[in-house]
Amino acid sequence: MMPRSVAEQLGVNLGSAREMKVTGIEGSGVRAWLSEITLKIGEAECRLPCLFSSNENTPCLLGRMELFRRFNVTFDNRGKKIILESIVL
Repeated sequence: MMPRSVAEQLGVNLGSAREMKVTGIEGSGVRAWLSEITLKIGEAECRLPCLFSSNENTPCLLGRMELFRRFNVTFDNRGKKIILESIVL
């Protein structure tokens, strides 16, 4: 999830994207648009769904939708890093 303005920066047209209301832990919800982005992690490149929020203060969040199906994710607390390893589909 990213603020709507990032869609413009990435050249993503939200005119045909599905609009919805999404609710997080704050409970009130915000308008968002579901589209796709191309993400490159290391040498792996893939198209993933991405929500663009009407709230410009929305932090960029890396979610699990499709990402965890394509990558093994290791949270290395001691090394202070996140390791993403591509899964061959």
